[in-house]
Amino acid sequence: MAIVNGYIVHKAYHKNKESRPLTHVKYMIKLHLQLSQLQATDMYEGNTFDTQLPVSLPNYEPLPIGTAQQTEHMALRSNEWRNEGTQTKRRQRACKVCSFLLSKSKRASTTTYFCKDCNKAGPIFLCMRARRNGRGAAMNCWDIWRKEWVNGKLIPVSNDKSIRVR
Repeated sequence: MAIVNGYIVHKAYHKNKESRPLTHVKYMIKLHLQLSQLQATDMYEGNTFDTQLPVSLPNYEPLPIGTAQQTEHMALRSNEWRNEGTQTKRRQRACKVCSFLLSKSKRASTTTYFCKDCNKAGPIFLCMRARRNGRGAAMNCWDIWRKEWVNGKLIPVSNDKSIRVR
């Protein structure tokens, strides 16, 4: 990432000047040659990598969850293929949590993963898209389905929405 950022800065520097920036390939070659010519005397001796104590992370209380934590729900990848003869792409299905939480004007995220144990009525496709739930904690759709909605047993009541299993 630092190399890409360096190239972006290189282009921005030359944009404000009259000179032309190097192409990405020429920039990478020049950087490679410069780095390979470095010697031990070129290194800064005052660097203290990994000698500082790590900053302590804040402690969060665990979210209260239902009995879903004890089950062994696993994500399985769908084995449905689209245009088997010409393409090798898996069929994407709408995420059940996204389709329930989003407004009617927005489309739900698509995924190829479904819950192995919630597959009795039909596959429950769930994506790993991060979103914020009602308590302000960042959870993905998989965690919302399993922990907040207790594997679909405590889905919030809504007058205009329901989850259809096909």
